[in-house]
Amino acid sequence: PDSRQYATQILSSAKHLEDMIEDLLALTNFDLQKTESIPRHYFLQALIEEAQALTQGPAQDRQGQIEPLYSVDDLEIFGDRKAIKRILVNLISVSIKHSHQGGTIFVACGQDEKGISILVSDDGTGIDQHTIKEVVSAGPYAADAYTTSSNGIGLSLSIVYQYVLMHSGKMLVDSKIDGGTVVEIFFPHEAEHSDVI
Repeated sequence: PDSRQYATQILSSAKHLEDMIEDLLALTNFDLQKTESIPRHYFLQALIEEAQALTQGPAQDRQGQIEPLYSVDDLEIFGDRKAIKRILVNLISVSIKHSHQGGTIFVACGQDEKGISILVSDDGTGIDQHTIKEVVSAGPYAADAYTTSSNGIGLSLSIVYQYVLMHSGKMLVDSKIDGGTVVEIFFPHEAEHSDVI
């Protein structure tokens, strides 16, 4: 590789390390974040667009694209703004890392009488079941949940899962090796979790 390719690889590695450090800090400060959390109503579409902007660079590096799908305009979500945006950024980032060159990551959202659902999907390499089980069975300080998988995938999903629990939500991961991944996040309406965060 020429000097430009080396520089690109160094920058990519540095960004990856920065992301992992931020995730580790998020885990270690999780209890503090819960006490400082101020839940409010936010437009979900705006948060998705912000997350899309933050992850657009890595997607373009893989010649891929992020495709939002909105079934409801002006959909409002109740919760902590920083946490919800982190959930979106991490899920999109995981999909980008597992996507094939030139792949598309879909981000969809909708609601029913019980709450709001967010789906992030890709048709990439998939996530092994061992990593998924560790993420959903280990606590926020269990190192094995985020050190055994490559590219920090377990760490990123651990952050998502803890933030989802903070909102009394649910996370479902459907993934097959070489068959893509779909992650569904469910947030109950305000009345169902206003005493949790």
